[in-house]
Amino acid sequence: MTRTADLGISIGVLPSGPAGSAVDLPGVGLGHATVWRDEPLPPDGRGVARTGVTVLDPGGNLFRSPVPAGCAGAERAGECTGFLAAAEWGLAETPVFLTSTMASTRTPTTSATVGMMTSSAPMAGSAAISSSQAAS
Repeated sequence: MTRTADLGISIGVLPSGPAGSAVDLPGVGLGHATVWRDEPLPPDGRGVARTGVTVLDPGGNLFRSPVPAGCAGAERAGECTGFLAAAEWGLAETPVFLTSTMASTRTPTTSATVGMMTSSAPMAGSAAISSSQAAS
């Protein structure tokens, strides 16, 4: 696949790293997991699944030290959790999780996100609980 850099196109004003990758930055992590299963339907199994998730983690405690973020949509056919927060605040407080629209609600992905955030920043969980209790 031809990359933009191979065509002489540069994006932004800063030079790219040695690999031209997001993981050229210290502390940044990138990972992917795929779920491919053929099980009986519930209650005997969990059913058929073909999905996955890619995670870009800027590193550090994002809840205490959010990183600059921006967003743009072209087709606007999918869902983007956190899109409005990034657009309005210009900050990201969580890693970026890329998955299918149908997997963007309560899934192992969201459970993993909450677990990761509350383990690295316990106030993330208590602040959310306090906010919801205060609203009721």
